Amino acid sequence: MGELIANMGAMNSSKSLLAMVEAYQPQEGGKASTILVKPYTDTKSMGKIVTRFGAQEKQVDIDLTDEMSPLDEIERIRCLSGLVLRKVVVDEAQFMQPWQIDEFREFADSNKDDADVVTFGLRTDFLVRLFPGSQRLLEVAHEVRILQADCYHCGAKDANFNARLENDEFVFWGAQNQVDGSKVETEDKEVIVTTYETLCKECYSAQVKESALAGNVIDESVLSFAGLLRRT
Repeated sequence: MGELIANMGAMNSSKSLLAMVEAYQPQEGGKASTILVKPYTDTKSMGKIVTRFGAQEKQVDIDLTDEMSPLDEIERIRCLSGLVLRKVVVDEAQFMQPWQIDEFREFADSNKDDADVVTFGLRTDFLVRLFPGSQRLLEVAHEVRILQADCYHCGAKDANFNARLENDEFVFWGAQNQVDGSKVETEDKEVIVTTYETLCKECYSAQVKESALAGNVIDESVLSFAGLLRRT
C-alpha cells in the first residue's frame, strides 16, 4: 500500500520546485517510474510545471480537467507504457476537485506497485480560506507537511498567507481562483493585472487595516482574521 502525502504552503515556498525534484528520479528498467499530474485549471504554465523563477520546467503526463478521473488516466498511461510505477506527483493540488483527491487516496491505498501519491499546493487563498482540493487533502491524506516561505515585506520565516494585488494595490474581495500574472480588460478598457505577495500574519493584517482605512470593500472573514471585526 502507498500513501497520499500532501505538501502545503504559501506562494514562494518552493512547491513546484520540490514537485520537480520528486519527478526527476532515476528510471527503472529504462522506463520512467513517475507520473506527473497538474490541473488544467492552472492555465499559466500550459501543460508544464514551471518554477516561479522560470528557470526550470517539466512537461506533465496528465493535464487533468475537472471532469477527468485520475484513476482512469493513471491506468491508461500504465497500460500504454508498461511502467512499474514508483510514485504519482501532483502539482497545484489545490485546484483538484474533492472527488479527484478521493481517487488519489484510493489509488495510493490499492495500487499493486505500492506507489505513493505526493501532492504540492496552496493551503489557503488570498482571503485565508481553504481551497476545496486542499480541504479534502487535509481530511483524507495519510500525511500533511507544511512548507514555509519568507515574508515579502519583513523577511519573517513564517509567511503562510497569500495577498492579492490588482495593479499593485492590495485587494481583499473577489473570486477565489485568479492566476498570478493574469490580465483582465474592463469595460472602460482598463487592464487589471493580478499579482500576489507572500506575507506573514502581521504584514497581512497591516495591509488589511490600511485597505480598510482607505474605505475599500473587504471580505468579512478577512476583517475577522485581522482583528477588525469583533462579535458581541
